[in-house]
Amino acid sequence: MRYGTLVLALVVIATAITMVVVAGAFPQPRTLGAPGPARLPMIYGTVLALLGAGLVVRTFIGPREPGLNISGAPRALGLAAGTALCIYLWSMLDFLVLFMPATFIGVRLLGAGWIGAALTAMILPAGVYGVFGMLLNVPFP
Repeated sequence: MRYGTLVLALVVIATAITMVVVAGAFPQPRTLGAPGPARLPMIYGTVLALLGAGLVVRTFIGPREPGLNISGAPRALGLAAGTALCIYLWSMLDFLVLFMPATFIGVRLLGAGWIGAALTAMILPAGVYGVFGMLLNVPFP
């Protein structure tokens, strides 16, 4: 599995570099201090490159990786189906009406307790609203 992890890390790093290069060609904002359309892709690309580099370092320095195990496959399939359903329902329902229960169900499927899932379902949508609505000035429906 070590080679597969390295290949995946290199794909992640290449994707991140591509994101940063493409975002660098976006038009500059006209207002001084405005975030502009390239800010978020640049941040995502930088974080993705750092995560890919960390994966490379962990592969060489970290403990040996466990073998393949499919015990979490039903949860993963449930999350994938739920994500597909959310994407489909996005055009019909309001953001918060859809995002809060989807976050709760997704966090529960990932193994969190009831209280942790409820707190995440309240905090995460508020954080997304705060980042996009207040910091980036992107209106939500």
